[in-house]
Amino acid sequence: MFRSGAMPHKVLSVTLTLALGLVVAGTAAAADAPSPSVTHRDKSISNYAEQDKRLIQARELLVQKEFAKAVEIMEGVLAELELELSEVKSTVAASRQSSLRAEVFAARKAWGENLMAQSRLLYADKKFRDAGMLAAEAARCFPNLQKESDDMIKLCNDQVQNAKAQSEVAASTFAPDFDARQEKIRLIMAEGQTLYDAGDFTGALRKWEEVYLLNPVDLNVTEKLGLVYRQLQRVARNRRHITGA
Repeated sequence: MFRSGAMPHKVLSVTLTLALGLVVAGTAAAADAPSPSVTHRDKSISNYAEQDKRLIQARELLVQKEFAKAVEIMEGVLAELELELSEVKSTVAASRQSSLRAEVFAARKAWGENLMAQSRLLYADKKFRDAGMLAAEAARCFPNLQKESDDMIKLCNDQVQNAKAQSEVAASTFAPDFDARQEKIRLIMAEGQTLYDAGDFTGALRKWEEVYLLNPVDLNVTEKLGLVYRQLQRVARNRRHITGA
C-alpha cells in the first residue's frame, strides 16, 4: 500500500527513463539537422556555379559584339545577387556583386562606344536619320555618352533640315507649280499613313508612290517608301514560312 498521491518507485524509474530517452533523441535529431547557415551556404555555392556558366556565355557574346544579349545576362545575375544580399548578409555575394557591377559598366561602355562609332560612319555616308537614331541609342546604353550623343543628334538634325530645304528648292525648280501641290501631297501622305497604321501596306505603297511621282526629291516620301517596302518583304517571308514554300 502507498499513500494517495505518491508514485511507486518502479513507475517513477520508468517515467524518468522515457523522459531521458526523449531528451537524448531530441538532442541527436537537432545535431543531425543542418543549420540554416550551412543550408544557405550550400545553396549559394550551387547558385554561384550556375551564375558563372551564364557569365562565361555573356563574356563570349561581348567578344562577338553581341552587347545587348551579354548585358541582359550580366544584369540578370546582378539582380540575383542583389536579391540574395537583401535577404542575408554574405561577404561572398557582396564581393561578386561589386565585381560584376564593374563588369556591367565596362560592357555598357563598350556597347555605347560601338554604337557611336557606327553613328559616325552613317553620318559620313550622309545617312543622317539613321546616324541620329544610333547616337540616341548609344546614350541610352551608356548615359556617360549623353553629351557626345546630343552633339551628333544636333549635327544630324541640322543636315536633315538642310537637305529638306535643298529638296524644296530643287522641287520648285523641277515643278514650278510645286507650291500649289503641297496641300495635295500632304493629304495623300496622311492617307498613306492611315493605311499603313491599319496594316494595309499595299494601299500605303500606292499612296506614297503617287506622292513620289508628284515630288521625287521629297526625302520624307522616299523614307516612307523604304519603310513600306521592308514591311511588304517581311509579310512575304512570313507567308512563305507558313505555307512552307
